[in-house]
Amino acid sequence: MRIKKLDLFSLLVILLVSYIISTIWDIGITKLGPDMPAYINMYISNNTYGREVGFEFLINFFNFFNFSVGFFFGFICFFITTIYYINSKKILFDKNNISYTLLFFALIFYSSWYINAIVNGVRQGISLSILHFACLYFLTEKKYLKFILFFIIAILFHYSTILILPFLFLYLFSFKKLVFLWIVISIFYILGFNEIIFMKITSLLNLESVYFKIKDYSSYQIQYYGFNWDLFLYTVFPIIFFLPFYFLKKNLFDNFTINVFKLYMVLCFPYFIFGFSNYSNRYAVIAWFLYPLLILLTIRKINFKLNFLSFLIVLFLFISSIFYFCIIRLNLQEML
Repeated sequence: MRIKKLDLFSLLVILLVSYIISTIWDIGITKLGPDMPAYINMYISNNTYGREVGFEFLINFFNFFNFSVGFFFGFICFFITTIYYINSKKILFDKNNISYTLLFFALIFYSSWYINAIVNGVRQGISLSILHFACLYFLTEKKYLKFILFFIIAILFHYSTILILPFLFLYLFSFKKLVFLWIVISIFYILGFNEIIFMKITSLLNLESVYFKIKDYSSYQIQYYGFNWDLFLYTVFPIIFFLPFYFLKKNLFDNFTINVFKLYMVLCFPYFIFGFSNYSNRYAVIAWFLYPLLILLTIRKINFKLNFLSFLIVLFLFISSIFYFCIIRLNLQEML
């Protein structure tokens, strides 16, 4: 019964967030992301030319039933967040208590990439939620045919997801070999070697247009261009935090835990390789979708004691994250 109550509580939180997001789209607040006006026009005019097949189908389906803009994007928020919650249950299958659930929501509400996924980069948000579901439930369990099926579905909502394909074979490496390669490639990214190597390879293959298409992705005002220390440190932190525990207390971590951290490292490679471009954070977010789950998984595995004091701290984090999400990230005072 406790698990069902937690699921009901989580559903209510997700519905509340989805309702807020739906209202934002309906009243036309578009300051949260540069792509919002284009998405509104796309849905109202039912013009999906040049967009992915999966997203085109979704718009046509909701337009067929004459649902409002807000309902459509509220549904997308509900879908992304629900899949994310389902993914968390794979991580915390034996730790179903209120503290972990509150901490899960606090972590995503404090994450800037989450708000971007549900109001601005919605196509990539849908795609990555499906991709991570496939990775956690099928790739880590060696159910490769099911993984391939869901991977294809993920690509249908955002074609850039295919950039992960060249790096998937790295998942077959042993953990130590993958850590070594991950460290080397991350250092190469800092030094700018990865861009030089990629540019040389595309030049040799007469594919210079691919290099420039990635480098000059958008004409919008650029917030993140190329290597950026804060993005890089944020991205590598979960692995740097985990490695001392792994090498000092290796017996704490089962194969599933190791596989999840291997998965995160693999998903970092598109950022390390293509992160020389405009909006380099759009490559980093491929891995970031696992970020809160890695933190929860580490806490779970080191047997951190969630006593009454820690529960109060987690409760405070959850409540404060809601205020942060609504007031700072969504700027809801404009709606009042």
